[in-house]
Amino acid sequence: MSVFEMMVLAFGVSLDAFSVSVSGSLANCRRHWRNAGLAALFFGGFQLIMPLAGGVLGGGFGRMLDSVDHYIAFALLVAIGCKMIWEALFPKKEEVMACDSFFNYRNMFVMAMATSIDAAVVGASIPLAGYGFWDSLVPAALAMGAVTAAMSAVGVWIGRFCGAFFSHRVGIIGGIALIGIGVKILFSHICA
Repeated sequence: MSVFEMMVLAFGVSLDAFSVSVSGSLANCRRHWRNAGLAALFFGGFQLIMPLAGGVLGGGFGRMLDSVDHYIAFALLVAIGCKMIWEALFPKKEEVMACDSFFNYRNMFVMAMATSIDAAVVGASIPLAGYGFWDSLVPAALAMGAVTAAMSAVGVWIGRFCGAFFSHRVGIIGGIALIGIGVKILFSHICA
């Protein structure tokens, strides 16, 4: 597998994490560096680990996961999107901003898992395509993790600057965006 192929693959799998990072940071909240770091750590980490897990577990795992990954990602992203919309419409008095609750460890874990399921399938398919584990899968997983970490951190900052132009109800927009990403993932697999 060439370096160019690895980078194209890494960029492709990072787009969902980038979109989720932008959506989550639309509210103009404090702790931007922390949120960018969390997004990079969780999304990049999962995009590194999941292809390796897929490659180790092999083709049967990849085929099984490929048949349900879009449903899992859809359900998780829609659930978090609906939670964001609910919190924006009915905020608790102690909640100052929607993104403070968006960038908590539990949400980040669930979203990183949802956006990296396709990376596990990719990881399972690399050895099946005849590429080696150490010379192709490991460098590809490292590229996926690094590119996704960078894209996620940039996404947080883009959302932060775009969020400054919206009202405090921007959690609704972020929630709708997450639901839209989930629907896109679902339909891209169903219609493929």
